[in-house]
Amino acid sequence: MKINKIKINSYGKLKNTEMKLKNNLNIIYGKNESGKSTLLKFILNIFYGTSKNKKGKEYSDFEKYKPWNSEEFSGKLSYELDNKNKYEIFREFNKKNPIIYNEKGEDISKEFNIDKNKGSEFFFEQTQINEEMFLATSVAMQQEVKIGKDTQGVLIQRISNLLGTGEDTISYKKAVEKINKKQLDEIGTERSREKPINIIEKNIQKNKEKISELKNFENIKYEIEQEKNNLKNKLEKNNIKNNLLKEIKKIKEKNNLENEKIKIKENIIKENIEKIKNIKNNISENNEKYLEKENDNGGIDKKYEKNKLKNKIIIGFILLAIINVLWILYMPKIIENQIVRFGILITFIIYFIFSII
Repeated sequence: MKINKIKINSYGKLKNTEMKLKNNLNIIYGKNESGKSTLLKFILNIFYGTSKNKKGKEYSDFEKYKPWNSEEFSGKLSYELDNKNKYEIFREFNKKNPIIYNEKGEDISKEFNIDKNKGSEFFFEQTQINEEMFLATSVAMQQEVKIGKDTQGVLIQRISNLLGTGEDTISYKKAVEKINKKQLDEIGTERSREKPINIIEKNIQKNKEKISELKNFENIKYEIEQEKNNLKNKLEKNNIKNNLLKEIKKIKEKNNLENEKIKIKENIIKENIEKIKNIKNNISENNEKYLEKENDNGGIDKKYEKNKLKNKIIIGFILLAIINVLWILYMPKIIENQIVRFGILITFIIYFIFSII
C-alpha cells in the first residue's frame, strides 16, 4: 500500500496542510514540535478513527488533537492498495465513521462492516491489518520505541509473527509448518490423488475445455447469426423481386386481357360489318325481287280488275236487258219502242267500250 496525498483541514497544530507523496521513499523533516508526530497520528487516526479512551495516558487522542480554537476537526487521505485499487477517505473526527470513495468518486462506505465500538472497519477489510499491527509495524512514535535491549529480540519475534500470521504470539515458522501439514492433509498437492486440489485441477481443466467449446459454439453462433442476416437480406431482396414480378405479371395479364377484349370487339365489329353487308345484299335482292314481283302483281291485278269490271258490266247489261224486257212487257208501245232502242244502243256502246279495255 502507498499513500498518495494528504490534506489536513484541522488536526492538532496542523491546519490547511496539504502534501503529495511520491513513489518509493519520502522524507518529512522539521524542527522539534513542528508537527511530524502529529502527522503520523493523523495517518493512524484517519484509518482507524480517534479514540476517546485514554488507555492509561493523561489525555486521549481525541482530547489531545482536537483544536481548541476551531470547530473544524477533519481531513482526507488518498491511497492505493497493492492490487492498484485507489481510494480516498474523508473523516470528520467528531464522528465515528468516515466517508470512503472509490476511484470513480462513488461513495462506498456502506460496503464495509461497522463495529459498534470501533466504527467502520474498511481498512482492516482491505489490508487485514488492525490498528495495533499498523502501530507496531508501519507507524512508530518516538516515545513508543524506547525499549531495552533485552526486550528487542522478543519485539522482533513478535513483529515477525505479526507480519507472518497476524498474531504476535504465534511463531511464523510453526504456523507455516502447520499450514503445510494442513494443506497435505486436507488439500493435497499436485502429486496426490483424489484430494481437493486434484479434483479442483480436474474441474478447472474440464471447465477450460468447456470454455473452449463454448467459445467454439460462440464463434459458430456468430457465423450462424451472420449467415442468418445474409439469408434474411437475400430473402428480403427476393421478396422485393417477387413483388415486382407479381406486379409485372398483373400488368401483363391486364394488358393481355385488354388485348383480348380489343380482339373480341374487332371480331364483333367485323361480324357486324359482314352481317350489315349481307343484310344490305339481302335487302337489295329482296327489293329487286319485290319490284319484279310488284310489277308482275301489278299486271295480274289490272287484268283481275279489268275482268272484274267486265263481269260487273255483263251483269249490269243482263240487268239492263231484264229491265228492258220488263219495260217492253208493261209499258206503252210508243214509249216502249223508243226506250228499247235507246237501251239497246246504250248497252252495246257500254259493252263495246269495256270489251276494248
